[in-house]
Amino acid sequence: VPKIPLTNLDSVLTPIHQAKGLPNDHYISDTVFEEEKIAVLFNNWSAIGFGKDIPKEGDAKPINFVDMPLLMVR
Repeated sequence: VPKIPLTNLDSVLTPIHQAKGLPNDHYISDTVFEEEKIAVLFNNWSAIGFGKDIPKEGDAKPINFVDMPLLMVR
C-alpha cells in the first residue's frame, strides 16, 4: 500500500485556530482507507466480539472485520 504524503496533512497540523479538516482524499480514497486500516487496526489487537457471542464450547460465528471475513470460535 503506497504511503500517503504527509504534506496532505499540513492543514491539520497547523495551530488549532488555523487548522482545517482532513483533505477530501482521507474520506473517499481507497488508498487512504487501506493505509489507515493497516495503521489503526492491524498493527494492534482489535476486539472483534464478546464471549457471549459464542457461549458454548465448539460454537462458531462468522464475522466481517473491515472487509476481512473471520470466524470466531470458542
